[in-house]
Amino acid sequence: MPFLSLSQGFWINYAVDKTIDPIGPTQWLIPTSLQLVPGVFLFAAALLAPESPRWLCQQDNWDQARVNLTFLRMLPRDHEFINEELAGIKEQIEFEASKGGAETFKGK
Repeated sequence: MPFLSLSQGFWINYAVDKTIDPIGPTQWLIPTSLQLVPGVFLFAAALLAPESPRWLCQQDNWDQARVNLTFLRMLPRDHEFINEELAGIKEQIEFEASKGGAETFKGK
């Protein structure tokens, strides 16, 4: 996928170089503007994404975590997999709280 983006960037720069007068800012504005388009779409999608169920559980919002998890997994609210995953999240949060947070990254 990155190779496709790179080749598109090269072709856009080539086309701009061959077709647009180098005097003035237009020659660098067009490629820069075209590179901003995917970033704008990514930013908008990030705003529409639901919160992480794990983060919601850490904030003690278990009901919303269940709602988001059922949306992400496309399963019913009372499905066994949802219950198991929430239990695993709870166990991990309790483990992290017992270790003090920073020690969990050290693997102790």
